[in-house]
Amino acid sequence: MVYLYEMGVAKHKLLLTLILSTLMLSFDGASAGDTTSYPTYSREYIKGAMGECVSIKGFSTDLCNCIITTSNKMTENDPVLFIFIEYAKNRDSFSAVYKGILDADVYNNHNFTNRKERREFVEGKAAIFVHRIKKECG
Repeated sequence: MVYLYEMGVAKHKLLLTLILSTLMLSFDGASAGDTTSYPTYSREYIKGAMGECVSIKGFSTDLCNCIITTSNKMTENDPVLFIFIEYAKNRDSFSAVYKGILDADVYNNHNFTNRKERREFVEGKAAIFVHRIKKECG
C-alpha cells in the first residue's frame, strides 16, 4: 500500500473515496455487537481536531484545515468529523467509535424510529461530508 505522505493532492481524492467506500462497508458490521463507551463529544475535541488530523501520515496542515472548515460548515457534523478522523487514524478502533455514535444521544432530536434510520442518517451525513471534502479540498 502506498503511504499517504507519498501521495499528491489528486491522490487524496482517491483516498477519500476509498475511505468512504470502506466506511460504508464497515457500517453494517459495526452496527452489531456490544458497544464500548463513546467519548463525550464536545467543542474541546473540535479544537484538538487539527492536531489529530495533522498527526495522520500524509495529511497536510492545509488539507486538515480544509477538512475541519468543511465540517464546521455542516450542521451537526461533529460526530461525522470524529468518525472520519478516527477511521483515517486507526481503523482498529473505528467500529467501536461508530457503534458509540449510533448508541449515543447525539442525534436524538431527529426522533428516529429505529437503529436502521439512525444508521442511514449517519451514513448519509458521511457521504455528503466526503463529497464536500472532495469538492472543496481537492
